Amino acid sequence: MFISRVLAIGVLIGAVACSSEPTTPNPDAPPRDRTAQSQGPGAITFAVTIQDFSFSPVSLTVKAGSSVRWTNNGPSDHTTTSNTGAWDSGPIPPGGSFTVTFDQPGIFSYHCAIHPPNLFPSFVGIVTVTP
Repeated sequence: MFISRVLAIGVLIGAVACSSEPTTPNPDAPPRDRTAQSQGPGAITFAVTIQDFSFSPVSLTVKAGSSVRWTNNGPSDHTTTSNTGAWDSGPIPPGGSFTVTFDQPGIFSYHCAIHPPNLFPSFVGIVTVTP
């Protein structure tokens, strides 16, 4: 009898906890699961976080026409700089962001020019753009 009551109370607590109202998503927050976030008709923006001398996610695959927004959540300036010169954000201050739209398929490697790969070998990333 005691075990039945304990189980019933546990099920009741679990049901109440799972039935809470969902929170309203913050449109400025980057997607937690790397899922595309719609920014308007036909426009999709993916989020990359810059923090602790790293890009997260390191590798991202998007469709042509999509954008990638890098947001600096670290305490110092960083850049997102294409290895081939396709883009260079210049210094992105803490809390700042920079966006690139990828119109053509390809593989685009990038790094932080302030903290170059020869000194920070893990501070690199790749955007793969598919048709």
